[in-house]
Amino acid sequence: MDRFEVLNNIEIYTDKFTETGSFSHAMQVFCWARANGLPIPEVILDAIEKGFVEWGKHDGRKGKGLDDIFGLKAGKGNSSVLSPGRKIARNKKLFTIMAKLMLLGWSEKNASEAASRWLDEQYTANPGKYRWLNHANSGRKGKDDHPEEKNLLTPESILRERKKNKQLFAEAERDAAQSLIFWDDQKKQAVEKFYLNLINVSIEKENPKTAQELLEILVS
Repeated sequence: MDRFEVLNNIEIYTDKFTETGSFSHAMQVFCWARANGLPIPEVILDAIEKGFVEWGKHDGRKGKGLDDIFGLKAGKGNSSVLSPGRKIARNKKLFTIMAKLMLLGWSEKNASEAASRWLDEQYTANPGKYRWLNHANSGRKGKDDHPEEKNLLTPESILRERKKNKQLFAEAERDAAQSLIFWDDQKKQAVEKFYLNLINVSIEKENPKTAQELLEILVS
């Protein structure tokens, strides 16, 4: 695989890990990144660290070995120790979409609208698969059992989440910069076309970030 294919697979399998909590996906991402000299996504490093911290607490006692914690035993389900919190996972996904578009020159407002529409379409099309995207699954309940779901799906709510989670957005921006630095013009145009079709409005763009500026974001 060339570096573009590797980067694409890293994105896909990081999303799979975020969605399922299956550590086999995390291991695949780690190996691809290390073998190709690419940064390892923070969510993967966090999972590895979390697993070894948990293992250290129990000093390898029965039922708390690495295979139990990382969910590597045959027939074992996903480990709750490693599964990212749904709200964090959802925000990271939305922030990454926003960051990619903003690095391509989109305004924050247009980028948040695109992320909102993406979320709405994914969850509406397949609520079972994408239940982790739904705020109602965070465990918070209200009078209608969906206290913030409608607000969450608006661009304004996503922008509020961004303001409250500056560090998470910075991580998403680095992940976005890592992707864009390997994209050619055809790939960039295809991504923009996809999100333009979602929001179905004309937008005003600034100049996209240069390769040098993307590198500076990566090392910041």
